[in-house]
Amino acid sequence: MGIKSDGKIYGVCWNIYDSNEHLIRRFEKIYSVIMTPLQVLEVKCEYEKLSETEKPHIKVRFYMKCEATYDVVGTNSFMCWVPTDKNTLESLFSI
Repeated sequence: MGIKSDGKIYGVCWNIYDSNEHLIRRFEKIYSVIMTPLQVLEVKCEYEKLSETEKPHIKVRFYMKCEATYDVVGTNSFMCWVPTDKNTLESLFSI
């Protein structure tokens, strides 16, 4: 039993916190379809606006379609935020 994703991204969110875990900056974009290259470019442009001191403190999540291997209220497909890291976000930009 568990939850899995097919890896298709429908949105990106990142939060940047200070050393006291206070939120400094937030970015969130959700799309109704799988992200297109143009939408990825839009997210990349926002990411490039971050300072080099902010980037190491980024916490990234992708919005993805997930499935449960067990029955969840009559359906096993749902959308959720999946934690990832800065390197995975940056690799998305190179596609």
